[in-house]
Amino acid sequence: MSAEVIARLFVAGRPRTKGHMQPVHRRGTAGRACSFGGAKERPELVTWMRLLNWSIQNQLGIKMDRAGGKVFRVDGGHPYALPVEVHCFFRFDRELSRAEAAEHGSVWPSHASEWPTAISIGDEDTLRRAVLDALVKSGVIKDDSLSVGGMNYKRWCEPGEEPGVLIVVRAAPDPLAVVALEMVKAGAQE
Repeated sequence: MSAEVIARLFVAGRPRTKGHMQPVHRRGTAGRACSFGGAKERPELVTWMRLLNWSIQNQLGIKMDRAGGKVFRVDGGHPYALPVEVHCFFRFDRELSRAEAAEHGSVWPSHASEWPTAISIGDEDTLRRAVLDALVKSGVIKDDSLSVGGMNYKRWCEPGEEPGVLIVVRAAPDPLAVVALEMVKAGAQE
């Protein structure tokens, strides 16, 4: 039996990573000397996050409003508040180097590999972080801590495909199903 699909959508564009949080030390805070934040967001990340938020809300028919410093849904729906699995399938264009494209039509050496592993592409976990944050900000899920797993892949676009990310959010499976999967994937013999 498959888990309930909460959301399935494709967001076209160049996926961007959401970097690691930086510790910020504050004096005089009762019981909390260190918090996280302070990372300045890059303009391309800001553009990607806006596109993610807009696309998610538009494709799922979610309407948001702001009042008293809080953002909330006004479409009658509520963010999903139970554990979920979030699957992200990222697609990237193979970019041509200017000189080689003019002469041979070949790709950058860093983009010639079978998988998009160039540092400029980014880590799959930080690509996923941007998606999880957008799902929360767009009112799909209540908090990204509700994500208990999911597949994460990044690959090159096939001819005719757009770069972007396919996002599938499902209700989390029974924990015992995950235990069984873990046993199979780990090659455990019982």
